[in-house]
Amino acid sequence: MPHNDRFRRPAATHAFGQGRQVRAAGVLQEDVGGESPRTACGGVRTMVSIREHGWLASAAATVWEVVGSPSAITEWAPSIASAVMDGSLRTLTLKRGGEIVEEIVTLDDELRRIQYAVRSGLPVTAHLATVDVIPTGESSCLVLYSTDLSPDGLAAPIARSMQNSISALVERFGAYDDSSNRESEK
Repeated sequence: MPHNDRFRRPAATHAFGQGRQVRAAGVLQEDVGGESPRTACGGVRTMVSIREHGWLASAAATVWEVVGSPSAITEWAPSIASAVMDGSLRTLTLKRGGEIVEEIVTLDDELRRIQYAVRSGLPVTAHLATVDVIPTGESSCLVLYSTDLSPDGLAAPIARSMQNSISALVERFGAYDDSSNRESEK
């Protein structure tokens, strides 16, 4: 399978080049009626995973210039007023007030991946966010934004923030629409 076909958007995705998945281990267990490999400690919900994505009408390298610069988060995360780097720590000042300190744990220009973990400013016991910019063609890419966190009480506001960030990227770079390719494949 050619590299780009692995990331081809299936016909049943969300409109406007964006989508969302939120999964909590306990919910999966209840919904499917079986043991989930994500449940631990006797079925106690330990983490929640959130995934947002956007199909952009811009080359991955162009999008990565923005997403891959930790201090440039204000250019694509609407809730962030400012970002200051100090080594691997990024201090974010929120537009609504407050500060969050994150540690950049991965910054990989070859993979076009950035990962960060909240160190203070949010009541989380575990947090890891990953943003991948994946080329899907010469002038298109897929941005995957996922977060694993505990406790799961912050899942809804974090999911909204992630969706707003994907929306800002779609607005800035344009939504990629490959519907003409899907039609020709039928």
